[in-house]
Amino acid sequence: MPPADPNAPSPLPPMTDAAAPPESSGFQEALASTGEGGTQPGTSYAPAFFGDFISGSGVKNIGGSNGSSILVLAPINRHAGAYKIADNESPRPTDRLFYFYNHFSRVNQDLNPGLTPLNVQRHVLGFEKTFLDGWASFGMRLPLVETYGSPALATRQFADMTLVTKVALWDDPTAGRFLSAGMAVTVPTGRDEIFTSPGSGNRLVLADVLLQPYAGWIWNPRSRWYAHGFHALVLPTDSRDATQMFNDIGLGWWLFRDANAPGIRGVAPTMELHVNTPLNRRELGTGPIGYLDSVNMTFGGYVILAKATLGGAVGVPLMSPRPFAVEALARCEWKF
Repeated sequence: MPPADPNAPSPLPPMTDAAAPPESSGFQEALASTGEGGTQPGTSYAPAFFGDFISGSGVKNIGGSNGSSILVLAPINRHAGAYKIADNESPRPTDRLFYFYNHFSRVNQDLNPGLTPLNVQRHVLGFEKTFLDGWASFGMRLPLVETYGSPALATRQFADMTLVTKVALWDDPTAGRFLSAGMAVTVPTGRDEIFTSPGSGNRLVLADVLLQPYAGWIWNPRSRWYAHGFHALVLPTDSRDATQMFNDIGLGWWLFRDANAPGIRGVAPTMELHVNTPLNRRELGTGPIGYLDSVNMTFGGYVILAKATLGGAVGVPLMSPRPFAVEALARCEWKF
């Protein structure tokens, strides 16, 4: 038998059964058996992103008790329903049902210092189904958004629904490299909202379609840590809305992995960097809607079960004015 190549990558931990064939050893078999898609994840497996985004802001006239006009920057609720591709998404096509929850505290407080603090919650139900032997997938997100704090802005409504298509372009499970691309399409299923231009008083009802081409990748050059990312451009069909660019990078570390464990099969803390860049509509308060440049960090962790993934995280903005103070996230995913 020839000597082992000292430059070869370290193998994943073997299964308990020493007689098992090499291709079914390690953690990848457990992940493949939980419906991770036909591209055989191998060492390139990574849990999905948590995400971070709460969309832009619009000027609303809430009026004062004496009949005066009071203009505030309120969240765009119909766009606050997790349309960003990195929200609860993996670059790899996956068979799954999911629910995820976000709580954003003190939304736009830096922009509305005298206003009762606004908080936004969103609940998102959805699914993703693979086809073409797991090399492509189609998914759907149905969000419910709640805004509360100031009574004049309190609302509970279904936000715009997002449809996600995904195609694997390159998969090298031995080296842990994966590349995909696709399109997310957000359709105006949410309730109409009226925004006011501060100078002219012109009113805007925003009900457009958002087209979001994107690329995603996974890189796992070691047996324990992994990196993944999304890069996307949002193109609205209404020129009064903003064109945006998203860049998201995550890094995780497997504290524990055992393909044969009867209960918990993996534990992975993770951190994510999110850079959200509006390419226009950047001046808040000069028009009916606007978007902030924002850089946010998310810190969390995952617990991997035989057929499910559970996760929790906390997000914080790194730039001022802050779009929110703190974000709390939770997600549950069942693979089929």
